[in-house]
Amino acid sequence: MQDTILSALLPKRKRVLVTPLDWGIGHATRCVPIIDDLVRLENEVILAADGNAFEVLARLYPQLPLLRLPGKAIRYSNDPKWLWWVLLKQLPSFLFSIYSEHKALEKIRISENLDVVISDNRYGLFNKNCYSVFITHQLQLPLPRIWQWMSPLTNGFIQWCIRKYDACWIPDFATQDNLSGALSHKAKLSTNTRFIGPLSRMKASERNEALHKKMSFVLSGPEPQRSIFEQQIIEQINASSDTAHYKFLLVRGNAHLSKIEEALPANLEIIDFADSEEMASIYTNCDSLVVRSGYSTIMDLEVLGCKHAVFIPTPGQVEQEYLAKHLQETKGFPFISQAAFRLQDFL
Repeated sequence: MQDTILSALLPKRKRVLVTPLDWGIGHATRCVPIIDDLVRLENEVILAADGNAFEVLARLYPQLPLLRLPGKAIRYSNDPKWLWWVLLKQLPSFLFSIYSEHKALEKIRISENLDVVISDNRYGLFNKNCYSVFITHQLQLPLPRIWQWMSPLTNGFIQWCIRKYDACWIPDFATQDNLSGALSHKAKLSTNTRFIGPLSRMKASERNEALHKKMSFVLSGPEPQRSIFEQQIIEQINASSDTAHYKFLLVRGNAHLSKIEEALPANLEIIDFADSEEMASIYTNCDSLVVRSGYSTIMDLEVLGCKHAVFIPTPGQVEQEYLAKHLQETKGFPFISQAAFRLQDFL
C-alpha cells in the first residue's frame, strides 16, 4: 500500500466500479494503485472508461471487466491564446456530458449490482444508492487573468459536485510540503474531504548504465500540443551536430498514434507507450528528464524521488503553468515554456 490513510478508506469484499476521466492517460494511470489494492482486498472490481483511458486500462488489466462509459471529448486549440475561448464554447456540451454519465451510472449500478463507485475527476458519477467517491486535486480551478471573474462560479460548481459524493479524496499531502498548492490547499474543504497522499503506479527502479540516456522526453496530454512538441524535439535533435554523441529517448505517451513520417535521428529511441516498470526505469536512467507538469506526472516524480526533471507546461493550460511555478518555488524544479525550449541550452 502507498498510504495507510488510503488503506483504511478502501472497501473490502464489495463490488466496486473505478472510472477515470479520459483527458490524457494520467487519470487512468494514477488509478493503478487503487485498482491493485482493491483487488488485493478481495473486491470485485469493474472498470469503466472511454478513449485513451479505456485503452490504457484494457492494456493494464485484461483480466478485469471493462465497460465503455463515454465522456466529453474536449477539443483543444492549436494556438494557446485561443484555448479558453475554444473550451468556453464547449461548456454546454460538457455540462450535458456530466448529466449523461450520471444517468448512465444508474443503469450500470443496477446491471452490475454495485456497492461502491470511485470516480477520478468525472463529476457526474455519484449515486444515492451506492457509496460514491470523487478523486481530485482541483478544489479550485486556476483561470487565465481575463477569465478570473468566473472563479466564484467555477469553484462553486466544483464544491457543489463534491458535496454530491459521499467522499472526496485529494491525492496530495495535507502538510505545507505539498504538490498541488492553492489548487487544493486554499479551498474551503467539505466535511467529506480527505487528503490521501500522492497516487502513482511507479515503484523505485535500480539504475542501469546499459539503459542510460542523456535526456528522456515523456510526452502526455491532449492534442495537438503533444504532437507539436514531439515534432519540435525531433527537429532540434536533427538540427544540431553537437547532439550526435548523446543518446535520447522519446516516450510518445499513446499506443495508438500514427507512425512518425519524418526522418528520425539515429541516436533517438522511440517508445509509443511504456508500462509502469518501464516508466520507472526511464525516469531513473537519464541525466535529464523533460516532462509536462501534469499532476499525475508530478506525483510519479514525488513517489520515485526524482529530482532531475524539467517541466514544459502544455501551452494554454493554466493549471500546468501554475503547478510548474509552484514546484519551482517549493522544490526547485526548473520549468520553461514549450516555445522557448532549446535542447542546446540544456546540453
